[in-house]
Amino acid sequence: VNLRIRKLTPRECWRLMGFSQRNPDGTWTDDAFDKASKVNSNAQLYKQAGNSIVVDCLEAIFQNLFLEPDHTEYREINLF
Repeated sequence: VNLRIRKLTPRECWRLMGFSQRNPDGTWTDDAFDKASKVNSNAQLYKQAGNSIVVDCLEAIFQNLFLEPDHTEYREINLF
């Protein structure tokens, strides 16, 4: 079986990390990436994407950790 592995582009990495924004008309924009790509090499763009956190995922994790199922009251978590 001949498999071919394709490397993600820096733009795809930035999109996976949540840097794309939805416009009011429903289209997506990569303004942050476009600005960064003018002054950074591809290697730097890959590093920047890798050093970031997907905010949507982190928000979901925090909601599950600290909010009650109805999402109106905070609860305390004991780690020890």
